[in-house]
Amino acid sequence: MAFQDLERSLPNGFHDAKLKSMAIDYVQRQMTMQMEILVGTPEAEDPEEYRNATLSVTGLYFCVIDQIQNIHT
Repeated sequence: MAFQDLERSLPNGFHDAKLKSMAIDYVQRQMTMQMEILVGTPEAEDPEEYRNATLSVTGLYFCVIDQIQNIHT
């Protein structure tokens, strides 16, 4: 599945997703990201609901992450 298709399948896409960890294996061209995905919608009981998700990528050529903000330790 392409990133665009995955993003379209989520209620809020990757908007406000929280990246928790990321591992890249350049030799195997694989990446795994642990994330919290915003699944709440304005009409939901909890519009701020997040769920844990694991995103695995194969055939990776390069990785760029833009606009990392609000990093808390």
